Amino acid sequence: MLTVALLGTLWWRKDFFLLYFFHLSPPSLKPELTELQYERMIVRYTKDQYLKDNIDLIAKRMLNNLFEAEEVVGHQLSGKLQVYLFADWEKKGNFTDDMRISHADSGKSAVYCIMNADWDGVSERMEFKILMQQAHGKPFHDDFDEYIASGLSGTWFQKSLEDWASFLLSRDLAPSFPEMFRDRQYSRFLTHPWNALLARFILQEYGLDALVTFYKSGILPEEYSERWNHWLSRFPVRKIETTRFAPEFQKGITYAYSNSYEGGYATTNSAKSQDELKSIGVQWLASIPYGFMRKSHAELIRFPGNHPAGESDESLWALASDARDRNMKVMLKPQIWIGHVSWPGKIDFDSQEKWDRWMDNYEKWIIHYAIIAELSRADLLCIGTELVQATLKNPERWREMIRKIRNVYHGPLTYAANWGREFEQMQFWDELDYMGLDNYYPVRSIDNDSLNHIQEGFVKQKARIKTCVDRFKKPLLFTEVGFMANSRAGTGPAEYEGTDYDEALQKTCYRFTLETYWNEPWFFGMYWWKWFSDPYDRGKAADPHSPHDRAAEKILAEWYRKDPVHAAK
Repeated sequence: MLTVALLGTLWWRKDFFLLYFFHLSPPSLKPELTELQYERMIVRYTKDQYLKDNIDLIAKRMLNNLFEAEEVVGHQLSGKLQVYLFADWEKKGNFTDDMRISHADSGKSAVYCIMNADWDGVSERMEFKILMQQAHGKPFHDDFDEYIASGLSGTWFQKSLEDWASFLLSRDLAPSFPEMFRDRQYSRFLTHPWNALLARFILQEYGLDALVTFYKSGILPEEYSERWNHWLSRFPVRKIETTRFAPEFQKGITYAYSNSYEGGYATTNSAKSQDELKSIGVQWLASIPYGFMRKSHAELIRFPGNHPAGESDESLWALASDARDRNMKVMLKPQIWIGHVSWPGKIDFDSQEKWDRWMDNYEKWIIHYAIIAELSRADLLCIGTELVQATLKNPERWREMIRKIRNVYHGPLTYAANWGREFEQMQFWDELDYMGLDNYYPVRSIDNDSLNHIQEGFVKQKARIKTCVDRFKKPLLFTEVGFMANSRAGTGPAEYEGTDYDEALQKTCYRFTLETYWNEPWFFGMYWWKWFSDPYDRGKAADPHSPHDRAAEKILAEWYRKDPVHAAK
């Protein structure tokens, strides 16, 4: 089997690049497809019960869609439409390297769709993209053929464009043209529905010829602005009801994405991993999608893209759904990864002008995940992680951004502050529902390994943390806490220098953490760093931080099967 080693900063397809080393193997087995021949199309589908039971109805619907699309575009498809139907994200990702609900390859006249009881990829109408390219060539800019397809179909990502307009306008996420034509810093949940709505507006108000002109050149009709604003005014703007915040104790784990075809969030292996977590009492999962920067002083933040080996937007939906099926909850915790550095605390700029540009881009990036949190019904949103310089140097900008985030996502918010200076000096805890601490304060030195010394270290750590909590009087989460299974567990950053395997010491640090904080009335839970979505990352060979199949897992299960005093009231 061919194994590709990805090292350093590597672009993957269009927007997806990985900034750390791992081995990406192709899927061990691509899904087997059944083929049906029709006069105008060929349908291939995975052997799943839903598709077996409904394939005739789906094929008839696809055929009717094709006839309708040909009439709208004024062009008959050359050759047969190739239709591929997959019952789940994993099968589609393994077959196509693309996790979207639906996509098309115009050169092959092929559409690829998720089809099951919850997701209807056929409704995305990607046959419009194929027909537009056959009739009018490629669009003036990447992705515009898909925007136009959604504009013609009136649907995207399982919502009507009318619903998208109301959703976005109700959250003050109005369109900005022409920036949204090309600026990849904007969320696809802004660019796609707004560009699709603009295409639909042009079709309805000016006709197909004007839409074709827009498709080929990006030229909008003259003096369109007033008519566009009037057209948008018909969509209802709804007041979003918010619920009263009540802190909830969180028995959590950081659920790390396994960068592989068969181990990511949207896989059967991930479902097995979640079953294991459920069995030891875990009730909350922190899902971690990464944004990527080339360097610590780069201003652009890239989204992970659609490949199954990365944290695609669709994989976050899959995880949220799987967690709900197990009565578990999700904290969505987007993080930044920097090429060759990795740690976001090193992001820094030598002028306020550069900081302002980066903060503008960060706001666009985090709004993307606020939209996902709202639509996927995440139970908690963490708005940043260990951005030490960004938070300490730009507190008022963070306050402004939090207000915008709250207008989009209507659940509770936290921020994951780095231990030490960021946690203790941050000025905007009052704007958030939980204080969040990535707790790696050292509790021991490498010169004294006695249990009494380690326990004393935890007592001192708690006193330091409580001083900050008392100042803001907010419930505290450990948005991260963890220890490596080596001889330097508990020494903070010095853990990375440990070489001798020692899961007993890791277990001791787990036990003292739980004993020290569990029943404190201001403490509301933790997310252990980390447990992978691939259940085969376990035991001695697992990631150094993982408790999976190590002695620490038994301690975790012992405590997670009971409630703290203040949560049981």
